[in-house]
Amino acid sequence: MHMTIENDNLSFSDSMKFLGLYFDEDLRFRTHISNINKICYFKLKLLYRNKTLLSNVMKIRLCESLVISSMLYGSIIYYPCLDQESANRLQKIQNSCCRLITGQKRYEHITPSLNMLSWLKVKHLFSYHFLNFLVKILIMSSPPYLKNKLLFRTRIHSMPIRDTNMLAIPKHRTAMFQRSFSYQGPKQFNALTPELKRNALGDKHFNSILKKHLLYLQRL
Repeated sequence: MHMTIENDNLSFSDSMKFLGLYFDEDLRFRTHISNINKICYFKLKLLYRNKTLLSNVMKIRLCESLVISSMLYGSIIYYPCLDQESANRLQKIQNSCCRLITGQKRYEHITPSLNMLSWLKVKHLFSYHFLNFLVKILIMSSPPYLKNKLLFRTRIHSMPIRDTNMLAIPKHRTAMFQRSFSYQGPKQFNALTPELKRNALGDKHFNSILKKHLLYLQRL
């Protein structure tokens, strides 16, 4: 398919790279996930070659700094848009890191090893980073273009609400809107316990409290 502007032919592309993220035409980030896989498994291959020379502490540091960090870059933007297949591909990367560190075999259940390392599974890891990002916006009221998308229910109507720290979820009709910040922000925040929501707005140690909570959910 082609478009002509002032006699110049413009061709359509299936994806476009912007600030390190690959945006595809349906905003599902499949191209980006494929690129992450390529980068992360290349780094893991190098680590596996030298695993006998590395202590467990060094393996953890290298996996977190070289592999997990690459996987998490831009996750606040892309993760809510992923289908289950793409999310599973990310989890497999983390599983490979865990097996490198613990020496666990491929077909053994991975969750006990992740818990031993105090690593959040990918879906919880996304929630951890997303919620910390969200709380900073609520506390600092910045950037305004995102803060303006977040309204507490008590500011919309005067009806008594059991949990006053609840964000309003905008009315919507499409599945695509459910992948947006306007929807994911309130949904993720409202899913927290009332105590956690209070801590989020007043406790400087919220990030560590949140991680303990997510690790607890993971162990259930």
